[in-house]
Amino acid sequence: MLSEAKLTSEETPIPAPLREKKYYTDDDLCEMFEVSKRTTARWREDGLIEYLRAPGATTIRYSRKQIADFEERLTQRAGIKKARRK
Repeated sequence: MLSEAKLTSEETPIPAPLREKKYYTDDDLCEMFEVSKRTTARWREDGLIEYLRAPGATTIRYSRKQIADFEERLTQRAGIKKARRK
């Protein structure tokens, strides 16, 4: 459920060590949104966030665009206006 994410009127901050990555892990997503792995699994199961997984692999990856798109949908559902980045 989306209510588990901590929503604010500002964008979800991406921790400095994660800003330069092209792809993010499930652990990274959990850290960004301050949620559990079960929550991110539920988001995937519910089709709320797109993700990448190579055939036969167990590791899940998210691109920056997938995370940004998810964040946009999340803020729209919560009725929060997104802060503009400078």
